Amino acid sequence: KNTPLFIKADFDGNIWITIVNKDRIVKYLPENDEFEEIVLSGKENLPFALALDDNGKIWYTSTGTGKIGYIDPDNNHLTEISTDTVLQGPEALLFDKDGNLWIAEHTGLAITKFNPVLETFERILVHDEEALPFGMTFDKYGNVWFAQHTIDSLGAYDPNNNNLIEIPIPTETSFVQFMTSDGNDNVWFVEQQSNKIGTIKLTEIPVIPSQTESSKSIEIKYTELASPLIALGIIATSLFFVKSIQDKRRLNSLINS
Repeated sequence: KNTPLFIKADFDGNIWITIVNKDRIVKYLPENDEFEEIVLSGKENLPFALALDDNGKIWYTSTGTGKIGYIDPDNNHLTEISTDTVLQGPEALLFDKDGNLWIAEHTGLAITKFNPVLETFERILVHDEEALPFGMTFDKYGNVWFAQHTIDSLGAYDPNNNNLIEIPIPTETSFVQFMTSDGNDNVWFVEQQSNKIGTIKLTEIPVIPSQTESSKSIEIKYTELASPLIALGIIATSLFFVKSIQDKRRLNSLINS
């Protein structure tokens, strides 16, 4: 029996699916109603998540072998990244605006940045040994937010300042696995065991006149001049801060089951 896990569409409208228990990634061509299989080498790869880079390549994590790789959608050729680094339970992954691949090391207690050009890994350890990092998202400032589904807090990492903080979730046993962000400065997450959704409000501290500089009669905000990222860990005095985190209405009241 196949166990499909993750799904992703490519630029041509083809659908990619990881089959976690069969060492396979499946490509579905809707126009032809056909499936193509890409078989990973070895056993117990446990292909997990997928991400699409700017060139259209399909990247994947193998949580069983601790490896990542990519597939060329034009010919289905699979390339495994061959380095000495073995990731510990790599699961969720996503690309930042600079083309770096961020990976949640579930059992490695880290989020890890992979540079596809240099093929280098940079690991950022989480604070809590019980955390188990999972789903990730970026806010508009480029900070990485990640779920820690075995503890009631979210992680936030500022890549520019190398600062990591945790934001507590009010609900006990929230079991957050997945996150996303919208265009209104909000980070959203779902609380699986408490049957809720939640949001984090990000607020930028207003810039006073002494914090502006001009160049050729163009006024630039201090936040844009210095860094668009927060100085995480100094919440009260950073350029913007977490204003509130709140649970939303229970999903049972929104969805008729």
